[in-house]
Amino acid sequence: MAEAALGTSRPASPRRRDWQVLVDSAWFPVVVWAVWRLAQVTALVAVGGHPVGDTFRFDAAWYRSILAQGYHYDAPSTVQQNPAFPPGLPWLTEPFSWVLGDKWAAFVVANLVGLGAFVAVWWALRTWAGDRCARYGTIALALWPTSFYLWAFYSESLFVAATAVGLGAERKGRRWLVAVCAVVAGVTRVVGLLFGPVLAAVHWWRVRRLDLTGFLGAPRPGVRIYSCGPAPLLAAIAETCTAWPPFTLRVERFTGQTSEPAPKTTLRIESSRLGSSSRPITKSISTTPSSARFCVASTSPTKLRPHGPMRAPAMR
Repeated sequence: MAEAALGTSRPASPRRRDWQVLVDSAWFPVVVWAVWRLAQVTALVAVGGHPVGDTFRFDAAWYRSILAQGYHYDAPSTVQQNPAFPPGLPWLTEPFSWVLGDKWAAFVVANLVGLGAFVAVWWALRTWAGDRCARYGTIALALWPTSFYLWAFYSESLFVAATAVGLGAERKGRRWLVAVCAVVAGVTRVVGLLFGPVLAAVHWWRVRRLDLTGFLGAPRPGVRIYSCGPAPLLAAIAETCTAWPPFTLRVERFTGQTSEPAPKTTLRIESSRLGSSSRPITKSISTTPSSARFCVASTSPTKLRPHGPMRAPAMR
């Protein structure tokens, strides 16, 4: 069970919290993209290239021909033709071409979709594995040797953005967005037709096991997680909470009674106001008055370990 720490306000709804994350934290992939784009332009100019003209080299010329003239199919031959290229990228660019013309519309869309790919990868990784993994993954995307595809008028950037958003949406349980991303991926690249079945397999894998990360949500300060249950469950919760701020997790364990007399075990309690004392373990620590502050100890009857400050919750 996750709840706000005592003395703090109730956390915002999940939908509002997601928007707050995008607004407050999405500066990182934007900055990484800006630095990466500047480095790419500098390297391109250094070798005699052109920042705009080289956007339409190789396969980009085929996408631009689809944007300007539509699909054109001649008699079967060994010559490559533009029907070999899916229509997703030209469809996205066409509304911009009504205002900017074919060339500048393609240039603007190539850069905007490249930026969207960086933000989408950051968001998907953050949704699945936390902020640290998201930052490393975004930097790795910028350092990837073929990342220059993401500023050319190629379909790679749109495909990366669609698949990343689809994976993040599946993690969040937003099925309508998953369906939209599967369609976009399918009309962007031929391999994207497999993205829908892959998402279905990911969903099946998630629902057949307890999804603690999805249940607890993204790590955030000011939240305490109280857990109690069998040892395997507590171990899984502890592993899931490794990405959370320190001292977020609160664990209480119980042992069943046996026919043998219970050992005489004492628990040392350190209170910031009442001092220290040792007393027999006769009741759950959660029944202790909520006004005291404790160092939570290990449940081992022979060894007590400090675990951090907490305020014992009031039982209702």
